[in-house]
Parts: sequence; C-alpha cells; structure tokens
Amino acid sequence: MTTYLCFNYSPPKNPTTGATGSVKITLGLFQSGALLTSLVSPTLTSGTSYCFPITPLSLPGINAGVGYIDFMATGVFALAGTPPSSMAVGTAPGGQIAGTNSDYKIACAGTAVTTSKWCCPGANLVKNGDFESAPVGNTKPATWPNITSQYAVGTSVGVGATLPGQYNVVTGAQASGISTQWSAEDHSTCNAASGHFMVINGRTTQTTGSKTIWKQTVAVTGGKEYRFCVYVKNLPQCTFDIRPQIDVKFSDPGNTPIANITSTAVNLPGGQPCRWQLIATSFVVPIGVTSLTIDILLDEQGLGDGNDLALDDISLQEKPQVPANYVLINISTHNIGNGKYTIRADYPPNLPQTSNCGYLWDVCELDANDNCIAANKVSNPPAWWTFPNPLYNDFNGYNGNNSNLNGPSPGVFMIGKRYRITFAAWCDCEGLRQSSWLLQYNAALKKPQVTQMEVHD
Repeated sequence: MTTYLCFNYSPPKNPTTGATGSVKITLGLFQSGALLTSLVSPTLTSGTSYCFPITPLSLPGINAGVGYIDFMATGVFALAGTPPSSMAVGTAPGGQIAGTNSDYKIACAGTAVTTSKWCCPGANLVKNGDFESAPVGNTKPATWPNITSQYAVGTSVGVGATLPGQYNVVTGAQASGISTQWSAEDHSTCNAASGHFMVINGRTTQTTGSKTIWKQTVAVTGGKEYRFCVYVKNLPQCTFDIRPQIDVKFSDPGNTPIANITSTAVNLPGGQPCRWQLIATSFVVPIGVTSLTIDILLDEQGLGDGNDLALDDISLQEKPQVPANYVLINISTHNIGNGKYTIRADYPPNLPQTSNCGYLWDVCELDANDNCIAANKVSNPPAWWTFPNPLYNDFNGYNGNNSNLNGPSPGVFMIGKRYRITFAAWCDCEGLRQSSWLLQYNAALKKPQVTQMEVHD
C-alpha cells in the first residue's frame, strides 16, 4: 500500500526586492542504521506542502519484520543573492525520533485481506490471489484452489521435488528447501515461516513459445476501469541463469483481447528475500463484457538454466473515480485588449502531488452547436504539464486560431470565439474524472465569462 510523508515549507523570499526563490526536499529512509533509499522532490517555487509517496514493502532492502523505519528530510533553498541555510528534520541514520527504527510504522498485512496486501484499497476479485487458501482434500500432489496452470503441481516440498514444468505453493523456508538458490519470503509478511506464495520451476530451450503458469476467470462489469497487479520475484540459479519473461493477457469469454502486458522481464537481483517486483496495469472493460480471463504466461524459449520465479498477491480491483474536487479548476482572465485575452487555470488545491496520479488538458474552439472544431484543438502538450511548479497553467503557446503552439508566452484566446477547456485527473487506484468549462467573451459586460459545463466520467 502506498502512503505519504508530507512536509510543510515556505519558499524563500527577498524582503527588499520581493523575489521568490525555491526549495528542494530530499527524504532519506533508514532501517537499522542503513540507508534504504533517498527520494527527492521537484524544485518547489510555490505552495506550502509536499508529500512523498512511500510503498514500504517495495523499498530496497526493507525488512518488514523489524516493524519500523526512520526518516530524515533536508530542505535546500535557492534564492538570488544569499540563499538561506538548509533545514533538516531528523538526523541520519536515527531519523526524527531518538533511537533506531522508531519513526514510521510498517503495517504488514499478515494473512488477512487488507489494503497493504493488494496494490490498491478495496475488494480483490481474484480468488486466493495471496495463495493462503489450503489445498483441497487429501490429493497427492496437493490441489491448490483457484489455480489453473499448464504446469503440474510439485509432488512435495523436499529437495528437488518441484521439477522443470512444475509449480508449488510454499513458505519461504519451504522454497529454500526445494532449492538453496530460491531465496524468497511472502510479499506481505516478509517472514520465512509464515505466508505462502507460488513458485514456478520454468522450462527452458522449448520451441513452443510460452505456457500459462497461472490463470483465472473473474466476474467484471462492462464500462468500469480496473487495476491489475502481481508481485513477481526472480529465483536465480548459479550459472547460465535465464531471467524469466512473462506476458499477462486479459480476454473476454470469446477470447478477444482486452488488454496485455507483454514481454516483462522479472529482473530484480537475488539475495533480498522480501524484495518483489510489481507488474501492474489499468484498463477499461468494454460495455457488455461480464467476465474476464487473466493469463500469466512464461516464455520457455531461453537457452540456459533457471527461468524460475515466484508470484504473490495477485489482484484485480475495480477503480472508483478520483474525487470530484480533483478536477474543479479555477479559471481567471487577464490582459484583455486588441481582440484577445489570456487566461490562467489554477490546479485544484486537493490534486495530489505524487507520481501515482496524472492529469491532462484539452482546449478547443466550439462551433455554433458547441461541437469542437478539430483544426483548432490542442490536446495535452508537454508545455502544459506544469503541476506542481507552478500550480497553474496559462496554456503556453496557444494562439486561439489553430492547433499549433507558438513559443513559451501565455496562450491567447480571441474575443468573439467560444472555447471549451477540459481538465481530467486519474490515479493508480482511482479512475479518470474530467470537468469541462465554457469560455467566451461577453460583449455586454465587456469581459470574458467562464461557465462550468459538466463534471463527468
């Protein structure tokens, strides 16, 4: 689960000239006196707070069994002339609170279905995606519920019992009992003795391409957006090791593809048993589709040894839309004259300042029936990706007459024309929502007017 560490700041200001500077924040995360990683904010010139997204169980070298990590943050300021000294919260490596491993509690999921086990909050449509359900009956080998695979089940968890072309469901201790090279721990418990995951002894040098190592069909609702996640781990061999490559295919009952994740290398190095690689995607299920089949396939054509991997915490979750206040922009008009004017659109104050969310802009001139004139439409150019520095968009380069941008100056809109401005936002775990605004010059009032048209999917 992704959570956030937020820090308040004030950009430096020259009291004589009024010039404003900037600040850049570096966040160090420590455990047991060792630096796990450093995160760096963008250069901040406005606003009062910045939040770092943190997924504790994905941090390199994390040991969730310890229960806590430490953090310290350093702000470095820039200002023409003599910039202020840097400021720090906490001291390396002990962090903010005196003592080791005492600042930030890691909430592991254990064997319960919680938001930290799946990659998003909410219900998981995949059954037994964490591999914690017990085997069915007394079959030998075990039949694990809700797993369909072209690989056979390993006969035991003893040394060498899971052969090429076989899979097993094991604890970390059992995995290392099968092969001393298989160093892994359950993704959500980070404990060798508790929690289960799926291990696959992959075939190599095959001429038949890829085989399904895990498959399941789930009920879905057409027209809804979903987030799929699986945590994967390379289980390397000593020599001539092949890094596994997997595809994930999503198809409707007629086997028509809906989405794909293609040729993804499972390439995290070994030696860190609770470090897992996340493979994820989002997609919209077509209207009318009520079930979806998920296939995870392993490429078997490599020359060498290995091609072994582990899977854990597979999830498919319906994404709710982002909150409506994520798309409620404020538009103000400026510099009216000579048949044109400029505008400034302020981002919603609640729009998250994290890499887990995104946004887009769209501007077009409207005809008399409020239809977009395609020749005068501009859709999401990089020049308009300004958030959060600055916290507004002035539509650089827009000229009000066609779709060509022209330079870095604030865009101009023409008196006598009508425009539609659309802003949309989405996040990894929340679906897209957008708002549209009508912009036109009111001759009677002698000023432009902005009218909200709608907030919609």
